[in-house]
Amino acid sequence: ASLTLETESGTYIKEFVSGDDNKTQPNLSDLIGIPCKVKELDVIDVKGE
Repeated sequence: ASLTLETESGTYIKEFVSGDDNKTQPNLSDLIGIPCKVKELDVIDVKGE
């Protein structure tokens, strides 16, 4: 599956997706009820202030 996120700088994407052993709340794995893991991570754009 593929997912595009728009986040603030400093957001830990891999931890948001996996939950990092439930240390990161909320997380995508809990929200959809399926364990998730990042296989690839591409930064598409960096926006200025």
